[in-house]
Amino acid sequence: MASPPTSCACLLGPDPAPYRGVYDVTSVFDPPSLGPSNPNAPLGMADVTPDGQLRLVIHFDRYDTLTMRGILANGDFPVTGDFIYGGDVFFEAVGHAATTASGGRRISGSADIRGFGGGTVGTVTFALSRPLAGTPGAPGGSYAASFPDSPSDCGCASGATFDLTVPPDGFATFAPATDARPDPPVVGTFAAGTCLVAPGGSVRCTSPYDPVSESGRAAQCAQSYGGACPVTLHGALPVPPAATGGGTYASPPPPFVAGSWSVTR
Repeated sequence: MASPPTSCACLLGPDPAPYRGVYDVTSVFDPPSLGPSNPNAPLGMADVTPDGQLRLVIHFDRYDTLTMRGILANGDFPVTGDFIYGGDVFFEAVGHAATTASGGRRISGSADIRGFGGGTVGTVTFALSRPLAGTPGAPGGSYAASFPDSPSDCGCASGATFDLTVPPDGFATFAPATDARPDPPVVGTFAAGTCLVAPGGSVRCTSPYDPVSESGRAAQCAQSYGGACPVTLHGALPVPPAATGGGTYASPPPPFVAGSWSVTR
């Protein structure tokens, strides 16, 4: 009798397309030290690649991400995957998952994280879930964001108003926004961007940011990326009864610009 595959992710269902969307996430790392030091608003997404593979991406926080993908065939498929730890350390990930669609869509499973020598350094167990109806439209609307340390690297506080559009699949967009000091001189602009919005309010947004100043770390980043610095905001939107949401933001190094943000409706 043939041995079971040692490198697979197992999905129950012939068509990966219905699983496309943004998900709430719970996870457990073994050992715990393998996981994020400061877990913040985890969320996941599933989509279908042009060659028909189902791709799962779990953002445990701003830095730590698990990616798994493979071809769905008779419920099982071998996958290639990786785990990014701390934003810059890459490990191979090999795992198994299963889906259900009873009362909502759910993808659950586990992945072994393999070190540079090929041995397993730990395991992450995860569960992704979302309603059958998709992400509620309620998170859409206008948000006032505050940055205690501006993404412009001006050494000052700033703020911007984002108009967010959230479709049922959770792959959201927002309009361009002006980043200004309370004075209020403009210190930079966010171009139109994209967001992952989970049903429970976790959010991860990316936008090219153009600082007004021609000096400093944000300006150096913008020059390196053709005129605008890619900034990622990760955190949670305010979900009643909470009146305020927030999280962290960062640009890719070098140079490295990072800070926190809060948001109200």
